[in-house]
Amino acid sequence: MPTSIRCTVKRTGDCPFSITLGQAALNNLYLETDHGIIDVLTSVLGVGDFARLKERAIKIPLYGRMILLISLEDLIVAKEAVGREKDLLAVKELRAIAAMRAKKQSAPDEKR
Repeated sequence: MPTSIRCTVKRTGDCPFSITLGQAALNNLYLETDHGIIDVLTSVLGVGDFARLKERAIKIPLYGRMILLISLEDLIVAKEAVGREKDLLAVKELRAIAAMRAKKQSAPDEKR
């Protein structure tokens, strides 16, 4: 029994897809949507399981609902743990974003 599924999602109503696995355990789900690929994972290499990720996740609105998204710090750690060239390149960009956020948060309010 596979522990990962890859499928294509086309939105046709309120619920764009339905997957029934019976008693099977699923670790990873990769959804290819009109807006890109969404990885639904039960654990992330280098970071841990969902409960650990949820502790540091950020909430964002998406299509009228609040969703949890991996924190920038955890995403950096996960990409470093994977170690592929494309992930290590992304780490450089993510670290630059983190530095810009930190600088913005530490800067005094400026009046324009």
